[in-house]
Amino acid sequence: MAGSETAVYSMALQLKNKGHQVTAVSFNLGTVSDKLKKAGVECVDTLYGRRKDFDIAICNHIDPTNYVKANCPDIPIISTIHGIIGGPETPPLYADAFVAVSEEVRDLLKKKYGVESQIIRNSVDMKRFKEEKPREKKIKTLLFSSSYVEQDSDIFKALHTACRIMNIEMHAAGRGFNWIWEMEEVYNAMDIVVTLGRGCLEAMSCNRPALVLGHWGTNQEISSDGMITSENIEEIRKNNFSSRRYRMDWGVREIVDELSKYDCTTNYRELVKHDHNIKNSVDAYLKIAEKLI
Repeated sequence: MAGSETAVYSMALQLKNKGHQVTAVSFNLGTVSDKLKKAGVECVDTLYGRRKDFDIAICNHIDPTNYVKANCPDIPIISTIHGIIGGPETPPLYADAFVAVSEEVRDLLKKKYGVESQIIRNSVDMKRFKEEKPREKKIKTLLFSSSYVEQDSDIFKALHTACRIMNIEMHAAGRGFNWIWEMEEVYNAMDIVVTLGRGCLEAMSCNRPALVLGHWGTNQEISSDGMITSENIEEIRKNNFSSRRYRMDWGVREIVDELSKYDCTTNYRELVKHDHNIKNSVDAYLKIAEKLI
């Protein structure tokens, strides 16, 4: 599933696990809401008659946030802005507090809208995403995971060619390939993951190296920030692992060179265990909520 769905799923479960009564609302209920319901989280597609049922609203995307405001006008709203594309990521200026997932988003909110925001980074459930199987000393298997790229894209073709050159078995998941819920099992079957955004965090939480390669939010087809390391993670996450930090214009040669830097000794989970742990992120949201209620 894509980042918005998995972000909401992770946060809703963590809030419930901390003892809160959680309701998830969406215009489109389906796979994610079914799983939340099984976990004991109420999921609805209407807030009619629910005006006074909630203490706080944590909202994503402008249209659902407008809907919450219209139906529950007295509830304080924390608005999370996930990206820089405008449209669904337009900040609702009536919100009581704003959260940005990166420095890039924070700076845009300030410059374009005059909005102050607190950075709470994308984060994952590290109890779910953990290492179950050690990776190989040399790359044997590679996962390409994308919600935006399909098999006929230049990105896929270049990566596939690089894998053939290096005798790496390549697998793919995502909208253009196959939707997979149990991604933690897939990560643990791979040696390295090529993806963007939350996928990088999930992979590293499973102690897999992540190569940031894609094009979401860029004007170039094959854009990369390279392999995430202890030396560059603080820079790359300023743009939310989007390939927009360095915007390196890569072809097959550059991909092969980067894959050749594969390191089987680094503990990648250590790089994300604090700032990208859902437990810590939810605690940060709750501190904002306490000030608003």
